[in-house]
Amino acid sequence: MGEITVNPATELNLKENRKPSHIFSDEEVEKLVKASIDRGHPAMAKAIITAYSIGQREGDILRLRVPEHYN
Repeated sequence: MGEITVNPATELNLKENRKPSHIFSDEEVEKLVKASIDRGHPAMAKAIITAYSIGQREGDILRLRVPEHYN
């Protein structure tokens, strides 16, 4: 198809996310999962593991439904 000379994304008026990111360590994830289970929220533990494992966006993780999406 060849190369283009313009960037079509410049016309989208996208806003840059300036929030600092935090990448959780394995130990932090384990603590979050344990705390969720200890407090009686196994679905939260599954969401944490899913998000950490596949790197999906938070909004997509929040739209998942138990049990059909997590299994």
